[in-house]
Amino acid sequence: MANRFDPDTVRLAMVSSRWTGLVRLDASPAAIAQWDPDLLRETRVVVPVDLQAMYVPVGDATPYVRLPFTLTTVDGQPPAPMPPPFAPGAVRPAGVYLHWAPPDALLRGTLQDVDDSSRNRLGLPPLPDRWVVLRIVAPTGATKPIVTGWVLEADTAKAILLDQWPTGSAAATPAGKTVEAKQLTGTVGGSTAWVGVFDAVLNRLSFYDPLTDLAQLAPNGVVDDLAAYMVAGWWSDAKLDPLYGAETDSSLSVRLTQLGWNLMTDQEGGDKVEGSRKIQTALRDSLGLKTAARYGSLAADQVSRTAVEPLLQETATPLRMYSPAVASALQCGQRNRQRAQVATVGVVARQRAWRSGERTGGHRPDTASRRGGPGARTSQ
Repeated sequence: MANRFDPDTVRLAMVSSRWTGLVRLDASPAAIAQWDPDLLRETRVVVPVDLQAMYVPVGDATPYVRLPFTLTTVDGQPPAPMPPPFAPGAVRPAGVYLHWAPPDALLRGTLQDVDDSSRNRLGLPPLPDRWVVLRIVAPTGATKPIVTGWVLEADTAKAILLDQWPTGSAAATPAGKTVEAKQLTGTVGGSTAWVGVFDAVLNRLSFYDPLTDLAQLAPNGVVDDLAAYMVAGWWSDAKLDPLYGAETDSSLSVRLTQLGWNLMTDQEGGDKVEGSRKIQTALRDSLGLKTAARYGSLAADQVSRTAVEPLLQETATPLRMYSPAVASALQCGQRNRQRAQVATVGVVARQRAWRSGERTGGHRPDTASRRGGPGARTSQ
């Protein structure tokens, strides 16, 4: 049987600083080459939200009444008028209309004595001011799906293509007035019903996908004429996150109880996930790969990368693969490790479908899950 390994290549891999770096970092060369020191790599609490999708086909003549409320005109313009009772409505353009409801815990409050200029008389917590919307389609005859994404800046009501964000934000056209992030609550639109109206929360808690790009992306159509959507939200200012400051298990438990959220029980080994992540952070830090800290400042702990830059450069440069068979196995193992380490950010939607105006699926109460690696807490 022929030897599939090149002994010189194996020897180089086993004794080089690149091997040491890969072992200590537990990261692929591609990840090292694109390392973001400002990215938080912590365990996250994932809370489901209720996502609705309404599909309007081309040529559909169903009339819809638009309810703009107070924030759907640009800054400096008066609010759009509400329609009169029994207005006939108008036909909507073809496409998919997404609308999601925030977790109930972010819509609870009590009447408070506040300054006359405050919009938050119920003392509601701020809603996420950043959302990512992903559309997943499988083109007919293709070997892999196509994912298209947008980022919604809810404070400015802007929608930006994911691959153009954040630089493309300045040129994006807002769909409504600017609202300060800490004032972006469930009643900022002038009513407790504001969050439940698609047109009133466009690019804040709703999104319109005209599907016009599919003719180019999938010229032969998509499998079963289906598209899947995922919506996830977060706070651009960490201090507005309702779990900000819960640094210990006990303080997290108290805060989750206040919010009415419950973490699912740990899977086997789940209690070791956080400790393992801290060890990896320390190892990467020793080689100059910094990780952002929620309760600390990178500026206060800045280490020069001069000494470790050559090692990082070498580590990020792929070596020649030993053989196609071994290369395939190595790549598969890398992908599995990367998937196991993904930490889902912010609020993740469970999809519901509206097709031809008929809703399917029932309401699911708020259930939180903690993600972050093998054996992490997961939803039932």
